[in-house]
Amino acid sequence: MTDVALSIFLVLSGVTVVEGGRECQNNQSLMGEYISHTNLIELCQSNAARAGHDLQHVLRHEMVHAVQENLNLTRAAIPEPLLTWLVRGYLTDSEVMTVLAMYDEKDIDQEFEARLLALLPNWLIGSLLWTSEQHQRFVSGQRMLPAPWEILPVQAIAWDYPY
Repeated sequence: MTDVALSIFLVLSGVTVVEGGRECQNNQSLMGEYISHTNLIELCQSNAARAGHDLQHVLRHEMVHAVQENLNLTRAAIPEPLLTWLVRGYLTDSEVMTVLAMYDEKDIDQEFEARLLALLPNWLIGSLLWTSEQHQRFVSGQRMLPAPWEILPVQAIAWDYPY
């Protein structure tokens, strides 16, 4: 089940989360995906359950990909050699090998970055998502989002109890 604060940030950022779909059925190794230029995250709940992955972690990972797109990043924001050091310290050998085997060379560093940043707390990933969405809207001349604290009390946003 998704954390309340994470859900709030998704709503405030205009991101929709849907369960399953054709891609999930066609690709059993797909846990989720951020669909570019749509503000849509698709979660593959049955694939994640079968693989033993935490769906909330998958959601945070896809939120990081949304942040990367909102900021127009074409490569990882975490510089080398820090990225390599973090990958070696926080990702399993199996996870590293999966990324190296499954992703195009140009996408590997951003995938590592998304896997690392998905380890951050929900409120921080949510804040990154909202801030990056504001940035994207500002540079493209779109209507700005309301600030989270204008809609909800800070206690509701930073609430640390998952429901």
